[in-house]
Amino acid sequence: MKKMYLMIVAAVAACGVRADVKLAAPFNDGMVLQREKPVAVWGTAAAGEKVTVLFAGQSVSTTAGADGRWIVHLAPLKWDRLAPGRQKSFSTLAFHYGLILHRTLKVPVGVVVSAWGGTYIEPWISPDGSLTRTEDAI
Repeated sequence: MKKMYLMIVAAVAACGVRADVKLAAPFNDGMVLQREKPVAVWGTAAAGEKVTVLFAGQSVSTTAGADGRWIVHLAPLKWDRLAPGRQKSFSTLAFHYGLILHRTLKVPVGVVVSAWGGTYIEPWISPDGSLTRTEDAI
């Protein structure tokens, strides 16, 4: 019984030592990152807790400050190429639009597909952009 009591106390003590590391609200599934720019990632944890962010082959560590806040900076990211098998759930029209932009601008282009339920297209387009004709934009 004494052994069991010590194990429970040790388990509770270990749980109290480590706090939940939390990402800030902007970081969620499907977010879009700007190309060729460093990416700041931040959040909260227990004061003095070591935090390591692993993303896109990068590993960056820091320690949470006295207020529990932490921030790391990832190096600029490269875009993955669209490859066979990865476009199964991607719009053909959006793919060709992105291809035209890529060929015209001569830079990598990320395309946001707003074809999934739960999101309206209007917030993704500026009022001026929705009035622009396609021929004028290209």
